[in-house]
Amino acid sequence: DQKNPTGIYKTVKDYLDSVGTIQYVDKIIKYKDEFGELQVKTVKKVDKYIPNNPKEYVIYIVDHAGLLQQERGLSLKETIEKLSEYNKDLRNDYGAIPVLVQQQNTETTNLDAFKANKIRPTKDGLKDSKRTGEDCTVMLGITNPTSFELPNYLGYDITKFKSYFRVLE
Repeated sequence: DQKNPTGIYKTVKDYLDSVGTIQYVDKIIKYKDEFGELQVKTVKKVDKYIPNNPKEYVIYIVDHAGLLQQERGLSLKETIEKLSEYNKDLRNDYGAIPVLVQQQNTETTNLDAFKANKIRPTKDGLKDSKRTGEDCTVMLGITNPTSFELPNYLGYDITKFKSYFRVLE
């Protein structure tokens, strides 16, 4: 039911906390303050997440990036990138499996792309933010050659398959 990155993160994290235990470790961070003085502080970092049921996979799906409610003060691009940060944390710290549906830019579906035979989805073609492609572990793209009225594609006769043909890469 959540539509903004922080709400999605809190909902998934609350669930993960309810079905497992997180162990923390103290980490010392050194940084320079606004006056250039070296500062040292200790922060708690996730060390290990131990699920109650090691056979349970927590998969959450956000469909789709362009429909996210913008976080206060952030553009849509920044909102998507915030979700991407949260997704990385939930994946790396808890072992959750985020699935983000994201569309391609219109540049990858226009006449020039068609003429150049570049209709396949790519990381560079991601709409609104390319960072999600950089952050993902696995990226799948779906091509619909019917939308380009191609008679054949990758050796397949699209006129026989009509609108039922898709390519998953």
